Amino acid sequence: MVSYVNEIEQLINGKVSDVKKSASKVNQARNQDKWEGTQIEQIFKQRTYCHPKADIIVDLIRQIPSQYDNQQKVYWIFNWLVSNINYSRLKQPHFPLVRTDVDTLSLREGTCGDFSNLFVSCMLHLDIPTKYVRVKRDVYNDEQDHICAAFFDGDRWMLVDPTPSYGLINGWDIRHKEIELIEPEKHWEELQNEEYQWFSIAMNKYNDAAISGILFAPWIHESIIHTTKDQTKTVFFLLTFDKNYNWKLWVTYHEQSARKRSCPIRLRSTKKGVYEWDECLDDTLEVWDENRWESKGFLLEGDLSRNSLLKTVIKEIRMVEPSILEIIYFTEDRANQK
Repeated sequence: MVSYVNEIEQLINGKVSDVKKSASKVNQARNQDKWEGTQIEQIFKQRTYCHPKADIIVDLIRQIPSQYDNQQKVYWIFNWLVSNINYSRLKQPHFPLVRTDVDTLSLREGTCGDFSNLFVSCMLHLDIPTKYVRVKRDVYNDEQDHICAAFFDGDRWMLVDPTPSYGLINGWDIRHKEIELIEPEKHWEELQNEEYQWFSIAMNKYNDAAISGILFAPWIHESIIHTTKDQTKTVFFLLTFDKNYNWKLWVTYHEQSARKRSCPIRLRSTKKGVYEWDECLDDTLEVWDENRWESKGFLLEGDLSRNSLLKTVIKEIRMVEPSILEIIYFTEDRANQK
C-alpha cells in the first residue's frame, strides 16, 4: 500500500511526468482492494496551498519598490497578477486540482481560487491581514461560484479580484454584491475536502483518478481579446464530460465595463470542428439560463461573414483548440480503456 500512497501523493500534487501511467497504478490499487479511503483522505488533509516563505514568492515580493507603504505594495501585487497570470488550466489540466501559490506562479496560469491562493500568500509574506472571499453574486449582480480575496487596509476589509476579466476593469476595491469573508485556515480546510471529494467522485463513479481535474474544473480558459481602461472583451471556455465521457464545449463571448457585462453570443460543440451557435434574447437573465438564448443552428461560413463577433470567437477557438483537443483525446483514451 505504501507505494500506491506515494504514487497518489505525487499524482495529486501534480509532480508526475506521465499522468496516464500514474493514474493507472492508482486505479489498479483500487481494483485489487489495496485502497484505504481514510489513508488517501489523509494525503489531501496534508495539502498546503500558501507558502509565503517559498523562494519564488520571496523573489516576487522583492520586486516591489522598498519605499512603498502597505497599500501601495498590495496594489503592486494586484497589478502584477492581473498582468502576468492567465486565467487557464490548459498547461496542466489534470493535477493538481487546486493550484498552490507556487504552482500558479510557476505555471503563470490558474483559475479564480488559484489567483487567490497566490494573492493571500503574498499578503501573509508581507504580514498584512488577509482573507478569502466567496462571491455568490458578483459586481454585475450575476450569480457566481467565485473566489477572490481581501486585505485589511487599517480601516476596512478591501476586496481585490485579480482574475483578469474582473481585474482589468474594476478588480481593485471591487464591489461584489453578495460575499462571505473566510479565514485562510478555514478556506484551506474546505479546499482539502473539496479536492478529496472530486478525487473520490472520479474513483467511485468512473474508477479513474486521471479525470479528477477535468471534473473538478471544467472552466479551462479565458482569452482576453481586447482591453481598455473602460472595457474588456473576453472569450470564455467551459469543457464538460458526462458519465459516459461524452464531451461538450461551451464558448461564450463577454463584454465588460465597470458596471455592465453583456454576453451576446455563445457557441457549443459536441463534435470536433462542428459548432452550433446561440444569440442572446434577454441579457438580464443569467448566462447559464437557457431561456436567455435563441438557437441559430449550425455555424456556417456565411454566418462568419455576416457576424464579426462570431468571426472573433472562432479565431480564439482556433488558437486554443490544440490544447482543448489534447484534453478531449486524453479523456476519450481513458474511456476506450474501460
